[in-house]
Order: sequence, then C-alpha cells, then structure tokens
Amino acid sequence: MSIKIALVGAGHMGRIHLGKLIELEDVEVLGVVDVDRNALDNVYKNHRLPIYEDYKNISDIIDGVVISSPTESHYEMAKYFLERGVHVFIEKPITTEIAQGKELVEISDKLNLVLQIGLLERFNPAIKEAMKHIERPLFIEARRMSSFTGRSTDIDVVLDMMIHDIDLTLSVVKDDRTKDEEQKLKDVFGTRVAIVKRGNGAKVVFNFYSKEDFDQFMNKIEDFDFMNI
Repeated sequence: MSIKIALVGAGHMGRIHLGKLIELEDVEVLGVVDVDRNALDNVYKNHRLPIYEDYKNISDIIDGVVISSPTESHYEMAKYFLERGVHVFIEKPITTEIAQGKELVEISDKLNLVLQIGLLERFNPAIKEAMKHIERPLFIEARRMSSFTGRSTDIDVVLDMMIHDIDLTLSVVKDDRTKDEEQKLKDVFGTRVAIVKRGNGAKVVFNFYSKEDFDQFMNKIEDFDFMNI
C-alpha cells in the first residue's frame, strides 16, 4: 500500500524533493502546490502530476505532505495539515518564531503525527561515521564557505545554513544543562556570521564566510575529542 504524498512549493528545494519522492516505489505523489503558475506548468509538463494553487484543496486525500515553501508560510501550512491528520515534513527552519515551532511540535505529539524538519546533514555518511567516534568533545568548530546563491532571502544565513551546524553540535553535546555563557553574533547578510557558545565544558565556534569568488560549497567540521587524546 503506497503512501499518498503532496508537495507544497515547487522552487529549487521543492524540485529536489519531488525528484526523490517520484523515485520511491512505495510513495504516490498526488499533487504539487505552488502560487507560481509557471512553476506548476513546468511540473505538469515534466511529470504529468496534478497541480494546485491552493494547498487547502489537497489535504483530504493525502497521508503526508512535504512543505518546501518560504519559511514565513511554514507555520500556517504545517498547522493546517497537522490539524487534519496529515504527517508533515518541513524544510528548515521549522518556523520564523520559536513559539510557532513549539506549537507545531505540541500539535504533532498530541495527534501522534510525524513532524520532521529537513536537517539533512544528520544523514550525511561522513557525519554518521564521525558520530561513532565522538564521546566527550571539548572544542568544536564549524566553518562554511560559499558564494551567495540568491535563494532563501526571506531568512538570514544563520537560519539558512548555520542551523545545520548548530543541529549537529547539539547532537554531539548532549546535555540539557547547556547554557550560553558567551555569544557573539554578526548578522550581516552574505558576510561573516559567528556565534561562540560555552556549555557542558565544551567550546563551540561557528563561522560563515561568503565570498563572490567561491564557486564551490565547502563545509568542514573539526572535532577535538578529549577522550581520544
């Protein structure tokens, strides 16, 4: 029995999700939603799938939905689908406001529904292997270097890219008592962004460098594990 899925958002990431969904044997894509008629026409031309301009026209016939629309629309859409018993996958970040994200988690827990965020670096084979060897890190540094793509301009570079590194770090430094004793944030769109955090004995540094002459994306995480020294 196939899982009936809809995709909301046919932009860059939406097209990537659609390609993956179509390849899954146990998934049936019942529709693609977007406010951009040209994007929908391209989907229909390439895949002959049902297309919709309003996400509210498809909730009654699906088991799950992939939301890959601009972040500002995540909360409204995700809440709509969850309240109708639909499992939800949302591209990161989950919402623009923390309170909204917490509310979506509460709704999904109450209704026993899956709510997953697209923090795909967790499934990076290199990261999965590294996690097997990390026990008690004392220092973690994450660096990202990339040219400005012009996408995801509704959010800053912290929520767009650095969120992956923050998520991975929280997976490594497992302690609910972790407190931010020191923070430095330079939120300059397309330039350097840095956060310094101390918690659970670990020092964490995040840096983002963006230069026009970078053609390739490079991500590097250095982890110094006290137990392995």
